Order: sequence, then C-alpha cells, then structure tokens
Amino acid sequence: MNRNIAIVVVAYNRASSLNRVLSSLNNGNYLDIDTVDLIISCDFSGEDACSVLAKEFIWEFGNKKVIVHNENLGLRKHILFCGDLVSDYDGLVMLEDDLYVCPNFYNYIYQADTYFKNNKKIAQISLYTNEIEEFSYSRFMPLNQEADNFFMQVPSSWGQYWTKEQWFNFKEAYMSGELEITQSSLLPDWVINHWPESSWKKYFYNYIIKNDLYVVYPYKSLSTNFGDAGTHHKNQHSHNQSVLDYSISNFKFLDIEESKVIYDYNYELHKNLLNQFFEKDSFYDVEFDLNGMKDLSKISTKYLVSSKTCSKPIKTFGCHLLPQELNIKFHNKGDFYSLGLTVNFDPNIQIEKIYNRNLMYIPSITLNKLRNEIKSIYADSNSYKIGKKITSFFNPILGKFKNL
Repeated sequence: MNRNIAIVVVAYNRASSLNRVLSSLNNGNYLDIDTVDLIISCDFSGEDACSVLAKEFIWEFGNKKVIVHNENLGLRKHILFCGDLVSDYDGLVMLEDDLYVCPNFYNYIYQADTYFKNNKKIAQISLYTNEIEEFSYSRFMPLNQEADNFFMQVPSSWGQYWTKEQWFNFKEAYMSGELEITQSSLLPDWVINHWPESSWKKYFYNYIIKNDLYVVYPYKSLSTNFGDAGTHHKNQHSHNQSVLDYSISNFKFLDIEESKVIYDYNYELHKNLLNQFFEKDSFYDVEFDLNGMKDLSKISTKYLVSSKTCSKPIKTFGCHLLPQELNIKFHNKGDFYSLGLTVNFDPNIQIEKIYNRNLMYIPSITLNKLRNEIKSIYADSNSYKIGKKITSFFNPILGKFKNL
C-alpha cells in the first residue's frame, strides 16, 4: 500500500515566488501514485495576490486545498501550523515559497521515507544540500561515501520532510517548554544570540541536539533557495542557491549505523568518527573545529583540531585539499589547522584567517557580490559585529584581488 505523503507550501506576500515554486511542483514526477495532495497555506498580509494565485492554480496530481489565514501568524507559528497538517497523512513535504524543486524531488522523498521511516535516530529528511556553511560562510563539501545520502545534526528549512511520528515528537517537546534556548544550550553561538524570535528552526535545532537525532541529507540537492526578500532578509540574495540534481531516479541510501559521514551541529565531522584520521596516533579523544566557529567552553574532548590559534600545537596542517577533512587525513603540510590540547587554543574566532581560506574557493568574479550580500544580511545587527568585520575585511581584499 502506498504511503500517503502530502505537500504543503508555506506562503506569505510573495506572489511571484509562490508562482515559481508551484510551477516547479507541476513539473514533478509523482510516480504512479493516484493522489498527491497539495496544501497551500497563505499567511495574512493585507494583500490577496497570493491567495488569488493559490486558488487559481491548477493541480492535476491529486486534491488541492488552499488555507487563507485571517490574521498574521508570523513565520514560526505558520510553520508550526503547517507541520500539524501531517496529522491527516503518513508524511509531509514542506516548502517555503522562495524555494524551487527539481522533478525527482517526490521520488527521492518517497524512497527515503520507505528506507528511514522506522529509524528512531532520524528527525527529518532534507531535500536541500548546503554548499555554504551558514555560520562562517565557508564552502561546505561533505566527505564521500558509497551512497546518495549523509547525515547532519543541522536542521533543514529549505525543502524538508517529516513523518507524522517525527513531527509530533518534536511538537510535543516544543509545547512542553523543554526546548527553550539559553546561553548554555549546545547550539552554535550564532543560533543562540542572533536567530530571531520568528525562527522555528532554532527550536528544532535544539530538539535534534538534545535528543541526539540526525537529518538525512542528499549529496545532490533536490531543492534550492532563491533567497527572495522576506521575513528574515530585506533584500534578495543568491548565496544559498544549490546545484539541482536531475540525474538520479533510483537512490541508494545508507543507514546512520553504517555511515562514516555524519556531521555535528556546527557542520563539523562528528567526533565519534575521528579515529579514522588518527589510526597511527593516540589522539582519539578529539573534536574538529575546522571552521573555527565552536564555543570552546562547550567542547569536552581533551584534544582539538581547529583553525583557531593554538599556543602549543602538536601538529599543523594545510588547508588546500577539499573536503577540508582530507588535509588532516593525509597530513597535508601547512600551518592553517592545528592539533593540540583544547586548553591551548585561543577562543576567539579568526575571521581574517577563515576568509583568506575562503578566497581560495570563491571565484573572484563573485567576491564583490558576496560582500554586498553579507552587508545586506547584517546591516541591522547591533549586537553581533562579525558581519561588519567581514565587510570591512573585504574592502582591501577586493582592491588586492580585483585584477585576478
């Protein structure tokens, strides 16, 4: 018997964005399933362009339901409302209106659901694959393995799927108040201090970490993010665009118990997998902080490999290999990363060092665009100064590299 998996589109005051994502859904491959329900939920904005578009949109693959809210919920409450719609289904694909899916997205979700639906360690299945790590703006490239998926303790919000059980397990924890976020929460500093109150994602982030759960990610993205201006961004930006996969129709999955590619809450390879990098050494009680964004007070391991400054490094490594973990695995010579006692590392984020590394992977033609995007994102942040430091750092670099 086929699993009943619906699609819900979360819309708010962006009719052109809504039209784009709906058009991509119309190009989807829905196998031979008789009915795929589509729900379009329009939050109140005072404008009716989205609701008119939603009502006029023709959906030929199953039932269509349009929900028009009479008062503004805001993004967090709207997502929570839409998540609860899974109560009528086995699972739910959730898409915000500035996303776009490739034709095989439903095929991927259906196969992934079949494979992982009984695995209690899985909190969510992602359609989207990050190409940029969202805290240091470093290029993210996971290690390879013989499968079409890997795992992270990072929630997905740019194309995601929950089974009924996965969603309501989270919702129960959320409603109990146990997911309230404090400075001691094992979350990235960026999430704790600078993600807004409108964010539902930070609570789901906390839920994943507190319960040692994981998200299934595809190596090749099945959705992408146009970054249209909206609740969290005043201007459109493109740095969250991912290359869409049009090639795979039969997906090969690997269970988390077998996988050697599992990333933690900071996009760093999980500490339980790091013995593969130190087979001839004794540094088994070690954690990675290659992007240099972790709060050292929350690291419990004796040793650390980090781009932060180490006063007494035991060994150092270069940074030219990708994925970046290979610099450690193959002992690439250099002085970018250090292995040492955790207590010997300076806790400060090395902004200039990280962005010098990133320049090697960012084409010079996109450098000015990236600088302007970063400025637009952080222009209104009064408490967090990294954005301004980054943009001030880019100015001399742009001059230095403009002729490359």
